[in-house]
Amino acid sequence: MEIKNKIILISGGSSGIGFATAKLLLEQRATVVIFARDETKLEKALTDLHKISENIYVVKADVTNFDDLQRVFQFIDDNFGRLDILINNAGLPADSITNTSEEDIDYTTSTNLIGYLRCAKMAYERMVQNRSAHIINIGSMSAATYDGGSDVYVAQKSGVEGFSRALRKSPAINDIKVSLIEPGLVDTNLITMSEKDRIAYHQAHKILKPEDVAELILFILTRREAVDIIEVSIKASNQII
Repeated sequence: MEIKNKIILISGGSSGIGFATAKLLLEQRATVVIFARDETKLEKALTDLHKISENIYVVKADVTNFDDLQRVFQFIDDNFGRLDILINNAGLPADSITNTSEEDIDYTTSTNLIGYLRCAKMAYERMVQNRSAHIINIGSMSAATYDGGSDVYVAQKSGVEGFSRALRKSPAINDIKVSLIEPGLVDTNLITMSEKDRIAYHQAHKILKPEDVAELILFILTRREAVDIIEVSIKASNQII
C-alpha cells in the first residue's frame, strides 16, 4: 500500500525515532503532523523537514496534558477532517522506584503509557469511519528483558505491550490495524552516554540508529491490505539480550 497523501500523526516527533520517521514518510509524499513539548526542538524539526516537503505541520503540545492533546486533534480535524495513521512514539527514560521521585513516576507514566492510551482513543474516534487506518505503538524490548534498575520503565512499556495486544482484539476496532514495535537500544536523547561510547557502540553494532526503526515503520505501513503485522522486535545485531 502507498502512504502518499495519508494523514499521519506522530507524537514525540521533534527528535529521535519520531523525527526520523517523519522524514522518511514525508519522502514518501505523506502528510505528517508532529507534536512535542520542546518548542526549540520543534521549530528546528520544522525547518529541517520543510526542506523535504511542505506537507509537514507541527503543534507544540505535551502528551501528558489532556488540553494539549485536544488541541492536537482539533488541529487534525480543522485542517484535514480525517486521520489515517497514528504513531505513538513520545517517550522518556525512567529508572527504578528506589531512586525516582513520586513526581517523576507520575510524569513518565503519563508520557510513556497514559499518553499512548489517550492518543489511541482520540485517534480511534476519528479512524472508526475510515475504510482502513493504522495505529503503531512504539514500545521497548525492556517489556521482555526486565532490566534491573529500570523497573518503572519496564512497567510502563509492559503496559504499552499489553495495551497493544488487547486493543487489536477489540470487536469495535473494525478495520483499524494495531502494530507494536519493540526496539532494543536506540541512539536517541533517551540514552545517556559519552560521545566516545556512542561511537564505540555503533562501531560494535550494539546500538540502533533511529532510521532503523523508521524503516521498519515504513515497511509495516506499506504492506498490502491483506497483511497485518502485529508485533516486531528489533535490536542491534550485537546487543546482548
